[in-house]
Amino acid sequence: MMPVTQAVVLAGGLGTRLGDHTKTLPKPMMDVAGRPFLDYLIRNLRRHGIGEIVLSVGHLHETIRDCFGDGNEYGVHIHYAVEHEPLGTGGALRNCLPLLAERFFVLNGDTMFDVNFAALDATSITAVMALRPVADTARYGRVTLHDKWITHFVEKGAEGPGVINGGVLCLNRQDIASLPEAKSSLERDLLPHLAQQRELAGFVSDTFFIDIGLPESLLEAQSSIPQWEQRD
Repeated sequence: MMPVTQAVVLAGGLGTRLGDHTKTLPKPMMDVAGRPFLDYLIRNLRRHGIGEIVLSVGHLHETIRDCFGDGNEYGVHIHYAVEHEPLGTGGALRNCLPLLAERFFVLNGDTMFDVNFAALDATSITAVMALRPVADTARYGRVTLHDKWITHFVEKGAEGPGVINGGVLCLNRQDIASLPEAKSSLERDLLPHLAQQRELAGFVSDTFFIDIGLPESLLEAQSSIPQWEQRD
């Protein structure tokens, strides 16, 4: 099986939890230590050998295109799939279908998870979710495992330690093609089905992770992301 060299970044959300911050900028364009958050994501993908990037965009998408263009300055090729109305995470990926390779990574545009992409891909299983251990899963929802297989998704609010969906997946084009050409959710309409069929594996990693979806985590990112980027 050829290594996966394509990633889709879901960058079309409204980012309402950030309040006024996202009225003039898409959430992935939030300033982190003087650069857009999406800048860090793209550079990290390139570092992991992923050279083809599809940006799934919607809200204020021109701002993203004007900033990143075709990706030449980053040493990658960037394509754009525009949502003209909110389609949810599943619908956004279904909207990318003409641009998708047979296998590809999917990233949330508001999450940095420095997972080992090559290890995530090094399996004959075509659907794999990167999982992050956290001290309290209440904010994110919890994922349960049996051996390597994901068995259940627990809604937000479940307190205590566990593993969460880290916002990085390896999926295949065929599963995305099965979604309707309308609004849908990966978290409700595809991933539970794959788990039920024992076709979704979990890959646990405790590497650097931050989600900028809340004002306090966006503030934390101002110092933690530059520190992570300067790692040896």
